[in-house]
Amino acid sequence: MNLHKIISLLFCLFCLTCFEITYSKTLVEMDEPRQYGYVLGDVFTRKLKLNFTEKFNVTFDKKKYTGRINNWLSIRKIDSKKLSDFVHSIEIQYQVVNVPPKPLMISVPSFEFKAVTGEIKEDIKSPDLLVTLAPITPEIVVNRGGLLNIQPNNSISEIKTENISFRISIWISLLVLPILIFIYSWAPWQKLFFSKKLPFSSAYLEVLKLKGLPEIVFWKKSLTLFHFALNSTAKKTVFVDSLDDFFLENLEYKKLSNEIRYFLMCSRKLFYENETLPQKVEKKLLIKLIQKLSLIEKKLD
Repeated sequence: MNLHKIISLLFCLFCLTCFEITYSKTLVEMDEPRQYGYVLGDVFTRKLKLNFTEKFNVTFDKKKYTGRINNWLSIRKIDSKKLSDFVHSIEIQYQVVNVPPKPLMISVPSFEFKAVTGEIKEDIKSPDLLVTLAPITPEIVVNRGGLLNIQPNNSISEIKTENISFRISIWISLLVLPILIFIYSWAPWQKLFFSKKLPFSSAYLEVLKLKGLPEIVFWKKSLTLFHFALNSTAKKTVFVDSLDDFFLENLEYKKLSNEIRYFLMCSRKLFYENETLPQKVEKKLLIKLIQKLSLIEKKLD
């Protein structure tokens, strides 16, 4: 090859280089993170340094780009800084939001944005980046770049909860005990457990309703209720002469034998002997007697 041809070839190469420098208005410098060993929750940052030959402004919508970008990654935030009229920097922070069941190499998508000066717009995008994701596993994963065991050398000791559980049970007992006492004291047990109508209990409720009536009405109706409750309990008619037999079959009522006998005598005198009505003080005694009998049949006395 003669000297003339060599000079021509060098001149052409020089022109091509000048052409490229003249029309390539943006130079992108990438500062990439490591490409291996990422697990769930890890964060890494890609940095772009943009060198312009003219005054350009970089534009992109942060809200549009921020968020999940694929099955594995999410963009947490994007920082853009203008270092000078001709130099801009962009930092893109990614986070691993999902991991595969075994080590896998994935591609971090390119990041696209626009550089604007006047009416001229230039589309710029970063290159794709390959990174390796791995699940958290106690096994040592061998891959290009060397993924090491990320589990601790020693197993984490368990927290002893016996004392804590005992204290919690004590505090719960102290809180529950007053509530149980209150329920036991105030709950209407007779309505909850005594669904069956008991003779003396029913008679007691009816007698309370008669307290305001005239004396003759009160005594006739009250003594009739008293007789009916006594006969229902014995399952036969009870007379003064047969009271001993009643007490033999119903021993729990024997402690009130004197009062029961007294008011049976009052009933005989009122209904069959036409004697005067019992005194007012005896009215309270009859009501009290029927109440005591109702407590006995409920087994509360």
